Amino acid sequence: MKKAHRFFIGRQDEKKDEGGFADLVDGTLTGERFETVLHEKGAAPASAAPVVTVPEGQLDLHGMTEDEARRRTVYFLQNCRHQGLTLVRVITGKGLHSDGEAVLPEAIEETLLSLKSQGEIDSFQWEKGDRRRSGALLVRLLPG
Repeated sequence: MKKAHRFFIGRQDEKKDEGGFADLVDGTLTGERFETVLHEKGAAPASAAPVVTVPEGQLDLHGMTEDEARRRTVYFLQNCRHQGLTLVRVITGKGLHSDGEAVLPEAIEETLLSLKSQGEIDSFQWEKGDRRRSGALLVRLLPG
């Protein structure tokens, strides 16, 4: 059973019996106007779904060719979106064991940029902040 969340708008030291700001809000705002005040104050509405911060799925591209990795990434992301997942990890590796320069990080980043411009994904970022330090991308999916 979901627990109803109540948001406090105002100072934490205000007491209900003193007729503080929270009482004013509780007593006068309802529905759409209340949601607007919550948004203006930076609070999420009670009906908002929790933000997923831990990847719900993972694809490891180690050992794949560039073309295979691109195809598998697109298929994986489509499948995850269809399943209703919202955050997934795509592991490209850093290329430490490659002959020459790593190919997959740049190729997959290009693929994700293309998918984002087509409206297939919401956003992505390198797990450790940038491509040189990270071997994985976190991809936020749009609702399927």
